[in-house]
Amino acid sequence: MKITDIEAIPVSVGEGYAYAVIVVLIRTDEGLTGIGEASLGGRGRGVLGIIDHARDLLIGQDPSRIEHCWAEIVHGTFWSTGQVIMSAVAGIDIALWDLKGKRLGVPVYDLLGGATREKIRVYRHLRHDNTGSVDREIGLMVEDAHSWVEQGFTVLRFDPLAANTAAPWNPSASIMASVRGAEALRKELGDDIELLFDAHTMFSPIETIQLANRLEPYRLFFYEDPIRPFNAQSLRMVRQKTNAPLATGEQFSHKWEFQPLIEEELVDYHRIDVVHAGGITEAKKILGAAEIHGQKSALHHASSPINGATCLHIDAAIPNFGIQEWMELPALYELFPNAPRAEAGYVQVPTGPGLGLEFDEAEARRRPSRDAELPHRYWPDGSVADY
Repeated sequence: MKITDIEAIPVSVGEGYAYAVIVVLIRTDEGLTGIGEASLGGRGRGVLGIIDHARDLLIGQDPSRIEHCWAEIVHGTFWSTGQVIMSAVAGIDIALWDLKGKRLGVPVYDLLGGATREKIRVYRHLRHDNTGSVDREIGLMVEDAHSWVEQGFTVLRFDPLAANTAAPWNPSASIMASVRGAEALRKELGDDIELLFDAHTMFSPIETIQLANRLEPYRLFFYEDPIRPFNAQSLRMVRQKTNAPLATGEQFSHKWEFQPLIEEELVDYHRIDVVHAGGITEAKKILGAAEIHGQKSALHHASSPINGATCLHIDAAIPNFGIQEWMELPALYELFPNAPRAEAGYVQVPTGPGLGLEFDEAEARRRPSRDAELPHRYWPDGSVADY
């Protein structure tokens, strides 16, 4: 079998989700097509350019040599890698795994060693409108939490409150509001529901230490993205001065960025985004190293059913599974009619060959997207703050 074409289709989701979903198609001379995802919201056009380079490199190669194709792009060049390059690598890598599963007639998790569990525990995001008062934010968040609990979900995530990007960034106000929100959630939901807090790298090291310590009485499942994760020294300080389980990694691109977090045991959960960090091939290596140190997975999923299905196959095959973020964009189910859906806190692993997804390519082509910029946050003096 030979690769005859690699194509990337930037797809518009529609109202409520401004960012392009980049679907990668790898076609072969045997008529099989593998599908992958290379979405990188706000930088999608850069990813398309890298895929165009990789297309010329990989056409004519054997798609079963997944590790070799991965190395051709990552190791076979002088230049270092970042999320734009590794998102392109991920889209191609996922499509190659899907293609191999289809050719052999088995699901991807079988290729990864077989299932270690029958279903995948997931968490959902709590909605809160941060354009109004903090009391309104908390009320909406608690209402949404009760709705998810009634549907059988037992793990829920909330974000910093008082963090409206249309207003100047005030970390002190957000810290106080977020503590109030955690207190309200724990009081309303009791001790049987797990709470995750995503700081979204908004806070400085000392601010995040203050917030994590004030959230400790509310027993977090984990505290996510406490700071920008690229300075291991700062993360080491946060680790030393807080007791909350820590999770980070969705801004990382490859195993070398995860290495200090694993070896120094700076986190408890690895938030790998498989479509940003080199695909299935790289995620398995990162999580294999994490297993040695007692660290678990918490794969990032905030895009299409391709990403979701890919996460499920990895979750099913690894021994150190922790939790799975879950997102469903109803508009995309027209493109992926059999995409997995969460029910009562779990998602079943797809059982069809490859990723097990059906894909309506014609419909995808009717929804072109140029991607959109992520929101920006500003300090009161107009200078740019971390988003």
